[in-house]
Amino acid sequence: MIEDVKHREAPHNIFNLKDFFSGLMAGFSQTIVGQPMDYIKTQIQMAGRKLTLSETAKLIWKEAGFNIFTYYRGSSTMFLGNGLLVSQELGLNESFHRFFRNYVNKNDVELLPMYQVGLCGTMAGYFCSLIYTPMEFCKIQMQMKTYEFQKYRSGLHILYRMTIEGQWRRLFRGGLACNLREGLGGTIYFLAYEGTLRALMKPGQISHSDSSDTDIIIAGAAAGFFIVPVYPVDVVKTQVQSGFCSSYSESIAFCR
Repeated sequence: MIEDVKHREAPHNIFNLKDFFSGLMAGFSQTIVGQPMDYIKTQIQMAGRKLTLSETAKLIWKEAGFNIFTYYRGSSTMFLGNGLLVSQELGLNESFHRFFRNYVNKNDVELLPMYQVGLCGTMAGYFCSLIYTPMEFCKIQMQMKTYEFQKYRSGLHILYRMTIEGQWRRLFRGGLACNLREGLGGTIYFLAYEGTLRALMKPGQISHSDSSDTDIIIAGAAAGFFIVPVYPVDVVKTQVQSGFCSSYSESIAFCR
């Protein structure tokens, strides 16, 4: 117990590479599992209210049959993007937590006040959008088979060519919506995760290290459901990045 107290009181380094590596592996796994649904989601977002989930799935089926690789169209950038995103998001979130514990709260408590938890999530999300915006832009061009980008082999190919050609401004098209989505999403996600995990903590628990794997999984699942408010922002981002809508106001009007 004494060693544990000393460990918490010592001003350790803010950044821990283990957090970032764990996030990297989680991001890779997220892409493998979630990319097919992300592809269907993009098709629905581009259709406004005209297509349902089942109708979209039928169209994709008709286009390519049951070819699993069809559902991974545009995923090359997302393996890299999600890996870096989740790595940065989880790593930075934990780093901000250490900053508050060591330099703001002076190690008075192991668990941060909830307003600090939300602030950590917000800052992590905003930083992540700097990486995620160009990755999302390239992914969407491949998923929507945008005419201008059909000559490229993959999302990474688009990213490479546009980078060496200096088209940074275009790569960050839709950046405001992406920034809002990640900032708001990070705030909601980590608040919901922290709140659920604390609700599941047993009497006498003072840190997350005492939580069971089951509690952590339940908290993560609950947090995922709570980020529904970011979906409208995600729709606008997709339509602007694809070039389907030339402005945010046009996208909002189209979705009405």
